[in-house]
Amino acid sequence: MGEGRDKVISPIALMQNNDDVVPILEEYELEPHVLSSLGLLFTPEEVELVAYGGASIADVFAQRRASEESEVAEELFSEAESKVADLFDVDDEELVEY
Repeated sequence: MGEGRDKVISPIALMQNNDDVVPILEEYELEPHVLSSLGLLFTPEEVELVAYGGASIADVFAQRRASEESEVAEELFSEAESKVADLFDVDDEELVEY
């Protein structure tokens, strides 16, 4: 199994020592034995990206964050654009798209 830096530790669950997860599930209002309410949910495109595209799960979450940030940026841009238009009393038809 190696020594020092090369040592590998593999945790193995023991059936008699595992904690009961039902109170945890009840606390967060999750139904026991329902896999759709536990774990990670991926779109088919994300599964294909990880399985065949060589991407990691961290890449999928980075892509999600980037798309969320771009949506927020678009909302902020449109809000700022409307405020500037209000300052100069410009109609929406007169705005130039860049």
